[in-house]
Amino acid sequence: MEDPSTKAYLKTMATKALWQLTKGNTDICKSITKSQALLCFAVLLEKGGDVRYNSAMVLMEIAVVAEYNADLRRSAFKPYSLASKAFIEQFLQIVERGSPLVHLLDDKAMVVMREVVVALTKFACTQNYLHVTHPQTIIDSDGARHLVQLVYYGKQVQHETLILLCYITKHVLDS
Repeated sequence: MEDPSTKAYLKTMATKALWQLTKGNTDICKSITKSQALLCFAVLLEKGGDVRYNSAMVLMEIAVVAEYNADLRRSAFKPYSLASKAFIEQFLQIVERGSPLVHLLDDKAMVVMREVVVALTKFACTQNYLHVTHPQTIIDSDGARHLVQLVYYGKQVQHETLILLCYITKHVLDS
C-alpha cells in the first residue's frame, strides 16, 4: 500500500543491510541461499540504481565467502537450481553490458591486466562448478589471443597467465 518511492527506498536499505551482513559471514550467506533469496536478488538485478548495486554486492559477498567454504559453494551455486541459474544469468548480463573481463585483457595498464587474469582464473579453476563453461567463453571472446601475448610480453603477469592458460587447456579439450 506504500507509494513507489517508499518501496524503492525500503528495497535499497534492505539490500544495503544484507550486503553489510553478508561480509565474511558464512551463516548469513547460507541463510540467504537456502531461503531462495537468490531468486529475489536476480529480480532486483533487473532494477536500476542503488538496488541493483546493493544486490550485486550481496551476491559478490556470497561468492567471496563461498570461495573459502565448500558447503556454501555447493548449496548456493547448484548447477540445476532455478534460483542459481536466474541470478547467474542476470549477473552475466550486467557484466556483459558493463565491461567484459576478457576485453580488459587488452588494457594498457599492467595492474588492470593482472587483476583480470586473476579474476578469470577464479572462473576457470577446477574448484568453480562452471569450470567447463567459463574457459570456453574466454576462448569464444578472443581471450586466448590476449593471454598468449601476455605470456610473451607481460613479464609482470606471466606466471598468473600461464596458470589461467593451463586451466583453459585442461577444461576445453576440443579447442
